[in-house]
Amino acid sequence: MVYEIHRLAQHAAIYSKLHQELFDKAIKEAIGTYSWHIDVPDRVLTFTSVDGGGEVTCEGDTLASVAVRPATLLWGYAKFFAPYVGDNPAARQIRSFGEEYELESLTQEEIPYEFDESQNQLDAIVALSHEVGMVANIIYGPEVYYYTGPTGNAGARQTYLVRNPSVDIPPVTVRELFPRLARYIVELEDIDWSFEGLGKLLPSWSVQREQTPEGPVRYTITDHTGDSCAALITYDKYGRVAEVSLTNYFQD
Repeated sequence: MVYEIHRLAQHAAIYSKLHQELFDKAIKEAIGTYSWHIDVPDRVLTFTSVDGGGEVTCEGDTLASVAVRPATLLWGYAKFFAPYVGDNPAARQIRSFGEEYELESLTQEEIPYEFDESQNQLDAIVALSHEVGMVANIIYGPEVYYYTGPTGNAGARQTYLVRNPSVDIPPVTVRELFPRLARYIVELEDIDWSFEGLGKLLPSWSVQREQTPEGPVRYTITDHTGDSCAALITYDKYGRVAEVSLTNYFQD
């Protein structure tokens, strides 16, 4: 884990998790089970059906690589990548964002990541790679996607910024969020922070927090169509989520 990256990713988590699930679902509906390939110099990411059912292409920019040894993250704007990717203005936006908000982990070409003794390092690499992708929604906006995949056989991974897929991706809506929201909530560390991030990424939505007299916290979410849902969250005495109760207020 890299704390600053982790914190930013948590801000985008609710939105990014749903956005990515819709992305993956659309590709699978279009071509079935797929493999992937990145043409790094030309910045083309291709998903190809393993059954010969076609392909989906996207713009793909290298954002970061996470290595096993040394246990470091290398940003796509690093000099190491220059011979392979050439000029990488997309990755440079990461450094610019870090400079603007004084986030040291985004402004250094290579940074160490941490994992505790009880955690499998390869799992830590996967988690960090996805967090880099979630941060992309903070830096580049809610319309972008990301993809992360292994490079080599040792466990290293790279994360790519994905834009302009050749298939239509369903929009993020409350109807899509509702059946997944309880799962997302129990995965969050700072629920208030993540709901705040959802509202910032989707300014046409309303995200309201209410502390009920009985103790549970209620979040009411309304999207641009007028559909809404509420999540009533009960915590135990240790501040952990004990129960999530969801209600939808769809218009039809």
